[in-house]
Amino acid sequence: MKEQIQALVQLQDIDNQANKVQIELEEGRAKLTSLETDLQELAEKISIQTEEMQAVQKRQRELEGEIEAAKALAERSRERLSSIKSNREYKALLREIDDGSKRIADMEEEVMEIMTQVEETQKVISGLEEEKKAVATAVEDETANVSSRSADVEKKLKTFESSRSKICASVEPQILSRYNLILRNRDSMAMAAVEDAVCKACHMGIPPQIYNELQVGDRMLFCPHCDRILYWRKPEEE
Repeated sequence: MKEQIQALVQLQDIDNQANKVQIELEEGRAKLTSLETDLQELAEKISIQTEEMQAVQKRQRELEGEIEAAKALAERSRERLSSIKSNREYKALLREIDDGSKRIADMEEEVMEIMTQVEETQKVISGLEEEKKAVATAVEDETANVSSRSADVEKKLKTFESSRSKICASVEPQILSRYNLILRNRDSMAMAAVEDAVCKACHMGIPPQIYNELQVGDRMLFCPHCDRILYWRKPEEE
């Protein structure tokens, strides 16, 4: 049984290495996905800011047209002043000219506010564009890294699988089946070392009888707390 347990320990080591490289690859893919999401969000923000700026610019053009029309009307009204004989009509036209001037002043003030708003929006868009360029570069770099890592992981997994197959051939089918079952149900960790009568997987104490039997190593033993396969790790192996 000692040989079987030792084979399972070696198998667990290989599975740990395989799991580690797969996790690293998944982390790289997750990072790439996050960067791609950031890139999309930046593009959407730029689109929204651009649409808003275009809307106020349209309003600016409309105001500028209205201002030109109002100024032309005011000029014609002033030209009419000299030809008006009635004092009443004269005062009414003056009021009309004054109202027109106030309206022109209000529209010109709104145009200035829009110009300031457009300038600020352009700065925001410029900043977002710079950020987008940086993220796009990061996406390109991470895409290349993930591609490279994928090829490397594939090679390593083939090596691990070859080594795993050799070890599995030396393990009894029933024992191997139990190992694989625990591996699936216990976060890819089927084996648990025991040091000083403590299971290093769940950190719970092992009963003295099991601990003593474990050191003899003549049968397979399981942690009473986490159900993992136990093996005794000598102090010099730490």
